This record gives sequence, C-alpha cells and structure tokens, in this order.
Amino acid sequence: MIRQHAIGDLLRRSAARFPAAVVLREGAAVTGEELVAFLRERLAAFKTPKRVVFVDALPKNASGKVLKRELRDSMA
Repeated sequence: MIRQHAIGDLLRRSAARFPAAVVLREGAAVTGEELVAFLRERLAAFKTPKRVVFVDALPKNASGKVLKRELRDSMA
C-alpha cells in the first residue's frame, strides 16, 4: 500500500503543522483518514500522525536520504 513515508522530525515540532508525508504504491487507493485510523489502532497516541499528506515523491539527496528540511518547507 505505502511505498515511502516520512514522519520522524516532521512531527517533532508540531503534528498539526507538519503532517506525515506518504507516497503510495502505484494503484493503491487509501484516504488520509483511513490511514490515520489504521495507525491509531496499532501505535501509541503520541506516535500517530494527526494528518497525512500524499505526495508524488519524497525529496532525497544523492545517497537516498530524505531531505526533511525541503519536505518541511514544501508542507509549511
């Protein structure tokens, strides 16, 4: 269902301001509410993202690490 995601540092500052960024696999169909409900059943409340934003791709550097600052800036 999910190909890539980025949460960690994005949620540290403010869950309402920086939602979880998710890249879905091709052909997958899920809403943000469905994904949050699924995670709420399996994670502690403080680890569950409040919102989910679907993106086409996560920004990465040459070694494949997610560029969290660029991702945060694009969501702000």
